Amino acid sequence: MWATLTRELDKLMLYAGDHPTIELEDVNLLVPRTLEDNVFQLTDYLMKRQLEPAIRLIRDLEKQGQEVLALLGLMARQYRMMLLSKRLAEQGYGERQIASKVGAHPYAIKLALQAGKRFTFAQLEQALVAITTTDEGMKTGRGDKRILFDALIVRLATL
Repeated sequence: MWATLTRELDKLMLYAGDHPTIELEDVNLLVPRTLEDNVFQLTDYLMKRQLEPAIRLIRDLEKQGQEVLALLGLMARQYRMMLLSKRLAEQGYGERQIASKVGAHPYAIKLALQAGKRFTFAQLEQALVAITTTDEGMKTGRGDKRILFDALIVRLATL
């Protein structure tokens, strides 16, 4: 992780040259997003019911060689974390306590709690059922992976 951070910082400093500051646009331009960052962005698009940018992001990830099963697994993790964090917060747990119970970084829990506010418990449960059903369909050959995944994306964007 530190090697990656150092490499990206070196790249940004080289790009900035004589300029005293590195701008956010520079970071967005030069530093690639991780798969988890992209899945978080995808989930955010779906929560905001922004289907077109969600599909565009998925196609970009596919062009980069990402498998829909990997995306599906990360999406399941994201929705599961939102549901679990929301339940524990409702029971009176704080962000740090939830992070400890779930085994996640406190910042990830903070984001999950913020995102989870946009959903009811029923909607999060429906999303997880839809993701699980899609996963099972893909793994048992009940349909084309891409078609099943796209249908899931449409469904999640309409919850």
